[in-house]
Amino acid sequence: MKPIMLLMTVYVLFSCSHSAKIEATHNAKDHNCDCEKTVGIDRVLFATNIRLKNEKNRRVLLFNCATVHTGIASISDADGKNEREKFIYDLDCISAIEQSQELSDDFKYYTESMQSSEDFFQSLNEEKKFFYELTFEKQKIKSILKVELD
Repeated sequence: MKPIMLLMTVYVLFSCSHSAKIEATHNAKDHNCDCEKTVGIDRVLFATNIRLKNEKNRRVLLFNCATVHTGIASISDADGKNEREKFIYDLDCISAIEQSQELSDDFKYYTESMQSSEDFFQSLNEEKKFFYELTFEKQKIKSILKVELD
């Protein structure tokens, strides 16, 4: 019962501030995101509005980085069994500056499980714009995780 109450409390806190943050992201040109300073460094970065561009035998992703705060919640069913962890994502801002980075030839794509690179390219053609967690290594994107923001 305690994990359910904890999860509900966290959800209420995030939902109360969510509408103000969405309004701030619509006015993104007035708001600088911290993510803009670290694109290309070997690290993890969140991105949205991803587009693919082919340049001289290499694939380049165009995107807007996003500052997203992450947390982990432990949840279980009503009986207190089947405890598992769930990642919680809280969007702070989306950069108005378009970034670009080369995509590694052997990049990995994940949703809830590992997918093929072709699945990633198909997801870019979908109407809905998703958020992705990009992992950089040696100035290239090595892995991409599709993230569900609530």
